Amino acid sequence: MAGRVFEVPFEPDEAWVEALAPRLSHIRALYFGLHLRPGLDARFQARRYAPERLAGLLNRLPGPRRHALLNAAFQPAGQYADKAFLGEIAQALETLRAAGALDAVVYADALLLRALGDHAPSLCQGLPAQPSVNLGLDSPAKVRAHLDFLATTPFAPPRSLIADRGLNRRPQALAELRAWLLTALPGAELGLLANEGCLRHCPFKPAHDAVTAAAGHFGGAEACWPALREQGCLRLLAAEPWKALASPFIRPEDAGAALARADFLKLCGRGRPPDFTARVLDAYAAGDGGDDLFALMDTLAELAVLWRLESARLPAGFAATFAACPLDCSACGRCRGLFGAAAARAPRSGLPV
Repeated sequence: MAGRVFEVPFEPDEAWVEALAPRLSHIRALYFGLHLRPGLDARFQARRYAPERLAGLLNRLPGPRRHALLNAAFQPAGQYADKAFLGEIAQALETLRAAGALDAVVYADALLLRALGDHAPSLCQGLPAQPSVNLGLDSPAKVRAHLDFLATTPFAPPRSLIADRGLNRRPQALAELRAWLLTALPGAELGLLANEGCLRHCPFKPAHDAVTAAAGHFGGAEACWPALREQGCLRLLAAEPWKALASPFIRPEDAGAALARADFLKLCGRGRPPDFTARVLDAYAAGDGGDDLFALMDTLAELAVLWRLESARLPAGFAATFAACPLDCSACGRCRGLFGAAAARAPRSGLPV
């Protein structure tokens, strides 16, 4: 549908260019890792690519903004003073910026951003820095803290912000944040994370981010996933899949209503194949979740191995219903009932793509 715009992931591969090029009218921004070394962003990156290749592929998708991710939860302490490490990042960003393929950086680690600004102030001067959604920006006070921090660095304030996931189902708090941004950060746009599917107020989130960052430095992806699957949220969701409905995702059918409260939606799924992102983008642009909603979710795609959730069988007032949810699952059977009406066992096996 015309007028719907999204941020989508990008990987430095020809297949991604081919998948996204026909869909540029719906893409406001591309976000991507630098692929310099594992541990720089919040998804494990096993392969390395020269920044020149990354810039060249990005420039074959003209129009969208380009956001480089430095959103790992932390770096080993010695890295913040490692001139070679900081210089490698600065050189990659300089290559992208000189090629016209960089509009902002996204950070989750203020120590790294501070160190980079100190190391390469001329590069960072005026470059917008956007706080990661993983920093949980759910109030004017939290956003103000980051704006005050950024004012002490060479970086420019962000041109866009992604609100904390929880605000997807807290419309009053979202409205207050958006109204405040209009005066505190004129011209900045507010986005919502649409299809992640993590648990609302997930108790595993801090550990998840830390384990992922540590795996990038010390063990690789194979050291990360067993803990998340066997001890984390995926174990809980496999046992009680109906709790997935309490996740603050936005259905494609509710995208229009969400965009009445925000400026754009962010679609996630980095690390999955480009056809996954193309399928998700098409679904949200059309406002149709089809008969396999879990297969459009990032985290919840894990449940697509076990369950097929038919989006249209969820009630029309689904989003409004959950805006008033007290999250007292022990005293409420709403999710269990809705799941029973809309879900069926998946006729397939194996990991989702």
